[in-house]
This record gives sequence, structure tokens and C-alpha cells, in this order.
Amino acid sequence: RNSVSPHRGSGVRVRNPLWSHRNGSSHRIGSSCSGAKQPTLVLLDRDGVLNYDVGTPGVLTVGDFSLLPGAAQAVARLKRHGAVVCVCTNQTCVGKGLISQTRLDEIHDHMRVLLIQQGGPDAVLDGVFVATTSTDEECDRRKPAPGMVLEAVRTHGFEGDEKNVTFVGDTVHDAQAAYNAGVPNRITVGTGHGQEVYEALREAHGGEVEGDKKRTVFVVNYFCDIPHAWLAPETLPITVVADIAAAVEVIVTGIKDSNEGVDVV
Repeated sequence: RNSVSPHRGSGVRVRNPLWSHRNGSSHRIGSSCSGAKQPTLVLLDRDGVLNYDVGTPGVLTVGDFSLLPGAAQAVARLKRHGAVVCVCTNQTCVGKGLISQTRLDEIHDHMRVLLIQQGGPDAVLDGVFVATTSTDEECDRRKPAPGMVLEAVRTHGFEGDEKNVTFVGDTVHDAQAAYNAGVPNRITVGTGHGQEVYEALREAHGGEVEGDKKRTVFVVNYFCDIPHAWLAPETLPITVVADIAAAVEVIVTGIKDSNEGVDVV
């Protein structure tokens, strides 16, 4: 393990999975400061987080849907850890008339089957929340609006307990929806649309990051030297990791910050 100093003058810290220091106190992401295991709700975007993002117009058939490597195992790990795990996804292809609600349901049935086939019997989702209106329509459920996230939070009994909710996404809209819903734990993965921001962070902090890039965790506290279009100021601080497996590592074990330096593993 290499111990290095923080990147001076930057809003990015490269951290070692274990604990996160926020507002002077230490806590695991998605748990209380007491250290006792608390119920946790993890909300996952779909395209680019769980499955390959196939681009516009999106996944229109069962054949278009393929899980990303390690996604099923990541869901299973969350479930074994006691988390409630749900998908929150915009599927405007329904509102645009490209596919029917029935076809979308078939795709999500297929997703559930693949999760269990690849991740084992623990890889079971607790819910799938979908916003299907087209972008031409106003909608308080479609991300970046908070409605769909709030619905998931209420459905699973986490209203007023948002400190134990984490949203994992790959776009600015995912992070904004979480922020707008009062979800404080926000993670962006370096797959799908998140690939560019993750690679930009690795390039900007290449001198600090060595070894297995999939284990590198960035916590962005304020804008630095990466294009602002990739992040929204209101969503900071935000954690940026390689993929869903790395996100689950952060959720389950937390992230560690040190005033003496930063550990990169």
C-alpha cells in the first residue's frame, strides 16, 4: 500500500476504502456514526451501472440487455450485507412510443433472471422504479427531478432516515435526483456515461494513483481541474469509483481519509 500526501489545491481526495470523515465526524456511508449495523437502502441507476449502456434510443428488446461484469455479484453482496436494493431508471423510450410498458416489463423480468443466474440466489432486487415520460413532458418523477427517488425512499421506509440511503449512478442527472431527494450519499461509477469523469480524475491525479485502478476511490469536494459539465456543484461532495463493484466496496466498508496523508490501495 502506498501512502501519499493529499493533492494540494484540488477538490479531489484519493481515499482508501474504510472510513469517510465528514463535518468532523467519521461514519460509514449509509450507516450511523455509532458503528452499529443499520438498515441501508441502495438505489441503482440501470443503464451504465447495472447493464451496458447501448446508446440512443436505449434498450428496446431483451436481446439488447446485458449485465456489466461483476454487476450481479455486486447486488448479491449488498443483499448479503442486509441492504435493500432497488433500481431507479428513466426509460423515456416508453413515453416516446418506441416500446410498450409490457415490453419494458419483459426486459426487467429478464434483468432479474440474469442477476440470479450470474450472481446467485442473493442477487434479488427489492424493487424497480421507472419514469417513462418522454423528455418533452414535464414530470416530477423523471431524473433529475426527485419524485422517483422519493417514491423508493418512502416505499421502503427510509423517509426521515436518508442518511442511510445511497444512490449509485453514472450521470449528472442521477446525482441531481439524489440531491433533490435529500439523499446525501452519492456515488458515480466510471462505466456508462461516468467513464469520462473517472478517467479524467485518474489522469489528473495519475501521480497519486498506482496499481489496480478498480480500487481507486475519488471524493470530489469542490470543482477542480476537470470539466464542470461532468459534475453539478450542488451534488458535491460526490464519490467517484470505477464500477458498481467498487461502489459496493465503498458502501459496505466505507472510505478512509487521513489528515496526515492519503492511502491509495
